[in-house]
Amino acid sequence: MNPKHQLVVFLGILCFMPSGHSCPQSVLALCRCIDLHNGVQLDCSNSDGTQVVQVLRDNQALLGLVQELTMHNSSLQRLPSKFLNGLYIKRLDLSYNEIVKIDDTAFSGMSPVVQELILSHNNLTKIPSAAISSLGTLLRLDLSNNSIADISQKDTFPSLPKLYDINLGSNNICAMHSATFENVKNSIQVINLGHNCLRAVPSSSIRGLKQLQALHVQKNNISALEALNFLNLPVLNLLNLAGNKIAEINRQAFLNVPQLKYLYLTNNQIAQLIPHQFASFDQIEMIDLTGNMITEIPSRCMAQLPQLRQLFLGGNRIRTIGKEAFANSSIVILSLINNELEEVGEFMLDGMANLQSVVLKGNKIRNVDTNAFYNAPSLVMIDLSENQIMDLSPSTFLAQLNLQMIDLRNNNITRTPYAALNHRIGAVFLQENPLVCTEKIHMLQDGQGVFISNSEDKICGGRSTTTTITTTRLNSTPVPIRRLSPKRPTMQNVMPSGAFSQAGLIEDEQETLEKGKPLNIHSIVEEKQKPSYFPKQIVRSRGMHSIHTSSTELPENDVENFTIGIEDTTEETVPVKTHNNGGETSMKTTDKQSQPSSRLNHVDNPDAILPLPIPFLKEPQPSRENTVETQTKASSGRSSSPTFIIVLCMTVVAVVMITVLIGLCIMRHRHIARFTSASRAAHTSAYVSAQAAQMNAIYGTMEHNRS
Repeated sequence: MNPKHQLVVFLGILCFMPSGHSCPQSVLALCRCIDLHNGVQLDCSNSDGTQVVQVLRDNQALLGLVQELTMHNSSLQRLPSKFLNGLYIKRLDLSYNEIVKIDDTAFSGMSPVVQELILSHNNLTKIPSAAISSLGTLLRLDLSNNSIADISQKDTFPSLPKLYDINLGSNNICAMHSATFENVKNSIQVINLGHNCLRAVPSSSIRGLKQLQALHVQKNNISALEALNFLNLPVLNLLNLAGNKIAEINRQAFLNVPQLKYLYLTNNQIAQLIPHQFASFDQIEMIDLTGNMITEIPSRCMAQLPQLRQLFLGGNRIRTIGKEAFANSSIVILSLINNELEEVGEFMLDGMANLQSVVLKGNKIRNVDTNAFYNAPSLVMIDLSENQIMDLSPSTFLAQLNLQMIDLRNNNITRTPYAALNHRIGAVFLQENPLVCTEKIHMLQDGQGVFISNSEDKICGGRSTTTTITTTRLNSTPVPIRRLSPKRPTMQNVMPSGAFSQAGLIEDEQETLEKGKPLNIHSIVEEKQKPSYFPKQIVRSRGMHSIHTSSTELPENDVENFTIGIEDTTEETVPVKTHNNGGETSMKTTDKQSQPSSRLNHVDNPDAILPLPIPFLKEPQPSRENTVETQTKASSGRSSSPTFIIVLCMTVVAVVMITVLIGLCIMRHRHIARFTSASRAAHTSAYVSAQAAQMNAIYGTMEHNRS
C-alpha cells in the first residue's frame, strides 16, 4: 500500500476512536452524555437513581471528572450513607425527586470537587446540616420548594468556608434562629428567603453579615420595618421586600447600610411617606414603590438622593406631589402610572434636570401647566395617555429640545395641539381622542389646509351646515370626488417632498369663511355597510411620515345611527369657492342643492373617532386628479410664489445662455473673418513678388550672381 494511503487510513482511525472521556455503553444506556473538553456532562433523568450511581461508580476511571450530573425523577426518596462515594462530580442536581431524608454521611467519600448542590422540589422538612458538612468546596446550595419549617438551632448551616449563595425560597419558614447563618457569615453573599411565612424581618439572623450583597424576603407576611431591622450590612446593595404587608417604615430601620442601590417595596400597604424618607441611602439608584396605598409625595421626600436613577410610584393613590419633592435628585426614569393625579403642576418636576422619561399614564389629569416640563430639559419621552386632557397650552413642550415621543392617546383632546409641540419631536400619538374640532383645518401643510365640514359641533360651538364637496381638476372642471368606506383601513406614506394623496376633501359653507371659526368634521363614506372608526397615530420623523390607521368595530347602537346618517345624506352640489383680484370671496355652485338629513347622523356620537390632523407636513405638490380650491389670497400667493420664482430663474438662465451662445458665435465669426483676410493678404503679397521676379527675368532687370 502506498505510504500516503496508509497515513490517511491511520488518521481516519484516530478520528473515529473514542476519546479518553467518552461515555461507555453501559452509561449511555441510562444517561445522555455530552463530552466536554474538561470532563463529561450527564443527564440521567427518568432512570433509577440507585442503578445510575452504581454504573457511574463502575465506570469512574473511564468517565473522569463529571462536570454536571442531573437526576430528575429518579425515584429517590432517601439518600443512604456514602451514596455517591468515589465519584468526581462538580455540579449535582437531585431536584424533582421525592427525597424526604438525607443520611448524615450521604455525601461522604465524594472527591472534594463539588461546588453546586441542587435539592429543590423535594420533600425535605429540615436543612440537612450534617450531610452537607463534608462538602467543604461547596459554593451554592439550593433548598427551595421543599417543606422546610422553622429553623432551630440544631438545623443551622455548618461551617462551609466557600459557600456564598443559599436559596431557601418557597418553604414553610416562619421563624429563624439567630445563629442560622453564623457559621457562613464570612462568605455568604446571597440569601433568598422569599415565598415563606416570615412575620418579621429576621434581623437577628442577618445582622452583621459583612459579605451579604443581596437579600430576598419577598412574598412573606412582614407588616412593618421596625427599628434596626437592617443593621451593619456594609456591602448590601439589593433588598427585595416586595409582596409583603408592610404599612410602616421606621426612620431607624436602616442603620449602617451605606451601599444599598436597589430597593423593592412593590405591592405592600405603605400609605404615607415622610420628608427625607430615604436620605440615609447615599448610593441608592432605584426605588420601586409600585402597588402601595400612597396618597401624597410630600415636599423633599425624594430630595438629596444624588445617585437615584429610577423611581417607580405607579399603582398608588397619589393625588398631590409637594413642591421640590424630587429636588436635587438625578432621576432619569419617573413612573407615576395609574394614580389619581388631576393636574401636572408648574413645580411638580422641579429639580429634575436629568429626567429623560416620565410616565403619567392612567391618571385623572385634566390640566397640564404651561411650565410643567420647563425645568426638565432632558426629557426624551412623555406618556400622558389615558387621562382626561382636553387641550394643551401653547409652548408646553417647546423647551424640550431632545423630546422624541409624546403619548396622548385616550384623552379628551378635541383639537390637535400644534402650538404646544416642538418641531423636533419624533412621534406624537393621538389615537382614541375625539378630535372633532381642528379650527376648520384637517391637515396643516405650511399654512395650507384641507377643510372638512360636519354636523353640529357642540364642543367648538359651531353650527350644523349642509355638507358640500368642492373638487377641481387641473382644467377647473368640477368632478365627483372618489369616496372611501370607513370600513377599510388605509395607509398614507408622506415623503419629505410633501407629496401625498388626499381623499374626502370637503368644504361646507356657501359664505365667506371667517378666520378662526371652526368647522365640523365627519368621515366620507362610499357605501352602506357596517361602519367603523379609525384610531389614528400621528408619527413624525425626520425621514418618511406615516399615518397608521386601524379599524375598530362600533357598538351596535352606534352602528344603527351611523347607517341612518349614510342613508339620509345625499350630495348633488359641488360649490367651488373662488377669489377675485380684490380679495373678495365668491361661490360657484351647480343647479341642484343637497338637503341636510333631519335624522341623527353618525357624527353626533361623541365616541366616534374621526380622522386626525397631520402635523409638521411640508407643502404638497398639486394633485392631477382632484384638488380643493380653498386658498385665500394670502395662501394663493404663498403657493404660487415658489413656482413664479422657479419660472423666473429658469427664464433668466435661458436668456443668459442664449446671450452667451450668440456672443460665442459672433466671436467665432470675427475670428474666421480675420483669418481669411490675413490669408488673402499673404497670398496677394506672394503673388505680386512672384510676378515682379518673372518680369525682371524677362526684361533682364533681375540681378545675377557673378563669379
